[in-house]
Amino acid sequence: MKVRDEVARAAKTGAAGDEAAPPSRVWTKRVHKLGDDVRDEVVKAVESGMSCRQAAAHCGVSLASAIRFAKTAGVTDARAKAKKKAGDKLRAKVLKAIGGGMSCNQAALRHGVSPKTALDWAKAAGVPYTHASVKRIGDEIRAKVLKAVEGGMTCRQAAAQCGVSHASAIRIAKAAGVTDARAKAKRKARDKARDKVLKAIQGGMSRKKAAALHGVGSEIAREWAKSAGFPPSQTSSKRIGDEIRAKVLKAVEGGMSCRQAALHCGVSPASAIRWTKHLRP
Repeated sequence: MKVRDEVARAAKTGAAGDEAAPPSRVWTKRVHKLGDDVRDEVVKAVESGMSCRQAAAHCGVSLASAIRFAKTAGVTDARAKAKKKAGDKLRAKVLKAIGGGMSCNQAALRHGVSPKTALDWAKAAGVPYTHASVKRIGDEIRAKVLKAVEGGMTCRQAAAQCGVSHASAIRIAKAAGVTDARAKAKRKARDKARDKVLKAIQGGMSRKKAAALHGVGSEIAREWAKSAGFPPSQTSSKRIGDEIRAKVLKAVEGGMSCRQAALHCGVSPASAIRWTKHLRP
């Protein structure tokens, strides 16, 4: 009680022992108001080409103060001007595309903006718009999409170049029996992995081990083996020989982990751990 009374008395008098003013008075103390000369200096710096951030650092004021001074004076900094100019240019391109009969989604995809942004711009400008194209895709555009895909583009790239949706480009390419570069590479890699897995299973490895060895799912390996006509089997049909055991031991002694050695030699991690148990201290 005595300490609390002393603190309260010190707060009222403005002194507590050797301390200065209490915290309440320090926090409520008002910083001096910026003069008109500082305001004019900030506005002049922004007008000369500086950004508000640069003007704030140059004049020794906060960024918020510099932005407020420029806004009050009706001055826009160089960075904001460039950003606004680029935005207006992009907006004009999108509106021109929509006015020419392109849908909002197509115009947005072509010029790299979101469909909602294109829709908002069309509404604000009073331009008639549609979410989907009002006219059927002509033979000329179809041929252009196919030519782009056959030339090495992906369906997404061809769609952006020709002004159609990604789904339309995929549908056009699929109807013509054309596969894009990305799908070709993906199919080629899958076929290669399939051949490796089937070869491992044919050599006596279980489906699960073959899948782990070549980095595919065990269910996928099982489906590939089934479609290839292999007899159903979940584990290896033959006992692991001494040669594979020795290979695993040599790999672990050479610096591999048990899991790495197991994948390298085509056995389960549990087998590799069991065989190398005597090597661990």
